[in-house]
Amino acid sequence: MRDAEGLCTRLPLCCGFVCPVAVLRQGIFAPYGRKNHMQTVDIADAAAFERTLRRLAHQILENNPEPEQVLLVGILRRGVPLAEELAGLMERFGGVRPPVETLDITLYRDDLSELGDLPEVRPTQFSTPVAGKTVILVDDVIYTGRTARAAMEAVIRLGRPARIRLAVMVDRGHRELPIDPEYVGKAKAVQVYEKARVAGDAAKTAEVYEVLKAVGVNAPTEELMKTTGIGSVLYAKRPGDGSAREYAASCQKVLGGLANICIEYATKRYRSNCVNWGMLPFTYPDDNINLEVGEYVYLPGIRKAVEDGAIRFEATIIGKDGSTRTMELELNGVTEAEKKVLLAGSLINSYKAE
Repeated sequence: MRDAEGLCTRLPLCCGFVCPVAVLRQGIFAPYGRKNHMQTVDIADAAAFERTLRRLAHQILENNPEPEQVLLVGILRRGVPLAEELAGLMERFGGVRPPVETLDITLYRDDLSELGDLPEVRPTQFSTPVAGKTVILVDDVIYTGRTARAAMEAVIRLGRPARIRLAVMVDRGHRELPIDPEYVGKAKAVQVYEKARVAGDAAKTAEVYEVLKAVGVNAPTEELMKTTGIGSVLYAKRPGDGSAREYAASCQKVLGGLANICIEYATKRYRSNCVNWGMLPFTYPDDNINLEVGEYVYLPGIRKAVEDGAIRFEATIIGKDGSTRTMELELNGVTEAEKKVLLAGSLINSYKAE
């Protein structure tokens, strides 16, 4: 730690931070054609859904200064209406409505031999040529990455695009293929705000800091940008089992993660990985973690508390309706070496400071 205040690139653990809740309870989605149980959960209300789509549209426009070269491809079924909505928002914000095509990836799946009766297949024919275009595949969720792989193969069969990108509403992790979506509503949205904070973009970060008025924080945005970091918090009952030990912590950090909240960590290695990536490994003593997607966790003075070796922290939860409640988090068993890493922002930063 060098100063009490500063940007996250130098001081990743700021004086305080505000985190949108990134993950609640993951639904278990059955692969098409298999008789697995399916459990669904709400990840966003209508207002949050609309805000997420707007963010995605803005990000696509920012990364593509020539929107007339963009082709949106909705993956059947849920990706198609999302692509149409994004096209409308891009026209509204950028003045140009990109064409939208529909893609059925059935024939390009890698598990056709495992299916019984094949579903009806729609022909893959686009009215818009893909050659030279920036093709953005649109779907609701990415999980293993196999649907995205099939979609890319189908598009490439139609021509040689300049590039292919992927936009999804929710990233559930657990990838089986090395595929990383460029535009993610529920995982990378918070990353946009933290990058804006680091870049000094007060207009953009004001959207997040606005929620702090619910807890009486009315400081100017420019002041909050110096003292309050923005990141995501992931919570689960017992994270870190299986392959999560090796890569989950790094993936979360790349997506803007600042903290984990859980009842217990499945392995010491996963907890250590969280610390090494500069993420606070909080625990919550109650079996019922009462958080919802779209809420905010506000922890003022967190940097000083970690420096002082605090074990218990009172977080304020800001609900989607502006209501507030408190939640006592614990940070147990933090060694002096781990404290040094957390304050530096990561193990690599800690080494650099020596």
